[in-house]
Amino acid sequence: MPNDFKFCPVCGSPPSPQSTPPQQNQPPPIQNYYQHNYYQNVVELKSEGTTLILSIVLGLSVVTGIGHMYVGKIGRGVVILIAGLVLGVTGWVTIWFGVGIIFLIGFFILFIWQIFDSRNLCRQYNDYLSKNGKPPW
Repeated sequence: MPNDFKFCPVCGSPPSPQSTPPQQNQPPPIQNYYQHNYYQNVVELKSEGTTLILSIVLGLSVVTGIGHMYVGKIGRGVVILIAGLVLGVTGWVTIWFGVGIIFLIGFFILFIWQIFDSRNLCRQYNDYLSKNGKPPW
């Protein structure tokens, strides 16, 4: 069967002697899946809504830093989680001794900061991924 086409419409390479033109609406042959890396890992954008929900809802229950972990900043998220637990639990335990309010104010500041920081990290992640095609961290 003669080759009536000059380049492969799937990959753009010149056809081999035994190749035939692909039919419309048919996937490329199986060997092309391995040649063209169709099975590569697809990295998706992170949802700002999910980041905010994790930061706010879980943060209100003294579990801060989960929004950071969702975005991929695991180390920062763990540090914020530990700091939030220490400030929150210490604040509630020592509230009757008069010093607990200081810890609770510290927790509130950490809570508000981690909401804005996780949202900014989510935007940075998505912007970098959109421009470069790979995650930033």
